[in-house]
Amino acid sequence: MSVKPCTLALSALLLAGPAFAGPCTLPRIDGGIQSGHADRIDSDRNALLSYEACLAEQEELETAFNNPAAGRTALQREAAANLRRTLDAWQRTRRAADATPLDKKGS
Repeated sequence: MSVKPCTLALSALLLAGPAFAGPCTLPRIDGGIQSGHADRIDSDRNALLSYEACLAEQEELETAFNNPAAGRTALQREAAANLRRTLDAWQRTRRAADATPLDKKGS
């Protein structure tokens, strides 16, 4: 008994269906805006890491199925990684600023 190519393709689509059903959603980034809240960026970083992982899985599936959107997904993943690195740098700067007392000189 042989497996027909259309049956194999249909099976692959059924297995990949859940991955295509829910596209990756960019998380809301809003932590650490005020002085003293630099630790809130940790949740933003974790959300971005999850988003990057989702995009990586989506890109892998798109590449496997020769979907031309794979290139766009790779760019989205790269942009999310750049945003995460920017947040990391901002957090380091914010923590340094919060740790340094303000120099209040009399006028």
